[in-house]
Amino acid sequence: MDEKRKVIIGVVGVIIVVVVIGGLLFTSHSNTKPALSIELDREKCKRCGMLISDLRYAAAILVEGEQDYWKYDDIGEMVLDYKKNSGSRKIIEIIVFDYATKEPLDATRAWYVKADPTSLKTPMGFGVVALSEKERAEKLAEEYSGVVLSWSELLKVELKPTMMGES
Repeated sequence: MDEKRKVIIGVVGVIIVVVVIGGLLFTSHSNTKPALSIELDREKCKRCGMLISDLRYAAAILVEGEQDYWKYDDIGEMVLDYKKNSGSRKIIEIIVFDYATKEPLDATRAWYVKADPTSLKTPMGFGVVALSEKERAEKLAEEYSGVVLSWSELLKVELKPTMMGES
């Protein structure tokens, strides 16, 4: 009886160890977020297929289940895809780049300048750029006769490309 008990305890112990290790591996893998990297003039915009050539206008969305970010050459294109997919797909992260510094920003915390695309030229002509600080956004908006918007306000704006983007 003692020998049977030792075998059962040993088997249960092995099962517990396998389950714990498997759980840890699954958890650490599922929480691993890919690093955002945009290779300028090599990677294409998910929406229009043009090469992404300037971080000042670029954006990215990480969607649950995807191995890499969806990348865009124009913030306006990212917003259109966000609106189209946010109801049916879980969005993990949204990144835009500061117009002045080209540093990545959490899109939900950035400030946006929306101006006439003939003056504030962006690749697809949406006329939208992001900045990390509201004061800098206000100065840029004044320079381009535009408006400053938060993320939630930007989502309410009807965006249309003019295709008169930056050449």
